[in-house]
Amino acid sequence: MKSMASGFLAFVLLFSPFHLSYAATELTTTPTLSDSTTTSLSIDWDEVEGAAAYYVYYDVKSGVEDGYTSELSDIFDVPGAEITDLEPGTTYYVAVTVFDENGEESNFSPEAVFTTKTPGGVESFALESIEVASKDTLHLHFNADLDDAEDAERAFKITSDTAGYHEYSVIETELVSPEVLAVTLDDDMIVWRDYDVTVITLTDADGRNIESGVDGITTITVDEIPVEQVEVAPEEVTVEENVVEQTATEPEVELQAAEETVVETTDTQAADAEALPQAGPEHILLILLSLIITFAIFAISKAKRV
Repeated sequence: MKSMASGFLAFVLLFSPFHLSYAATELTTTPTLSDSTTTSLSIDWDEVEGAAAYYVYYDVKSGVEDGYTSELSDIFDVPGAEITDLEPGTTYYVAVTVFDENGEESNFSPEAVFTTKTPGGVESFALESIEVASKDTLHLHFNADLDDAEDAERAFKITSDTAGYHEYSVIETELVSPEVLAVTLDDDMIVWRDYDVTVITLTDADGRNIESGVDGITTITVDEIPVEQVEVAPEEVTVEENVVEQTATEPEVELQAAEETVVETTDTQAADAEALPQAGPEHILLILLSLIITFAIFAISKAKRV
């Protein structure tokens, strides 16, 4: 059916008077879920410039490597489609391709993963996402509250084969919130490596056990590891007190320096005064006697001339 539809589309587009010639484009963003029931999934995706039509593929397993076993018979000329006749509480992998005006089909879009609701409108208990909390701790986010009993059974398998196969052991688990579980590993994770996280045994607050391999397996790439926050002890108050004390004493230092300068100047002036000749009574008498003798000599000299 799909080959007949795509052949018809190619025939119409190739012989259309508005035919343009350019290579097929493709959807580069992941389709999103707009609604779901126990037997259907309503999906949406971004509009692609130059797209003449869209085609939808789906499967109960990833089709990234081997393709998809199911496809919708309809070709959509605008984004949006409904996948029907599905199984309740089942996870489906969905991708979209684009037809250009030459009738050429693009590669698959990034794969989306959606789960139909279980009877009664309740989704199956599943692992939704994983967050790298630190170099040896992961935060696992689930779609339901977890069993918080002290003896609750929790088992995981965490491996990496990016640079040789390595399996981690879980040394501790702790509830961060009702739906988030912190899992501490026995070894540090390494940036830019892929890690496969499989939930083997885990129950929610209603007693439902996660389905390993379907709703309990996720592959993550560690792009970065958050830097652990190290508390720095506040500086002692004495440091601030020293600063205040130092600031308060600066005027005192300047005043003391000024006083020392005044004292030093006074001492110097006194020393200079002591070095000058001292005039006492005997010195005054000698000066008067010298003046009298000088006047007498002057008078005698003048009398002789007359």
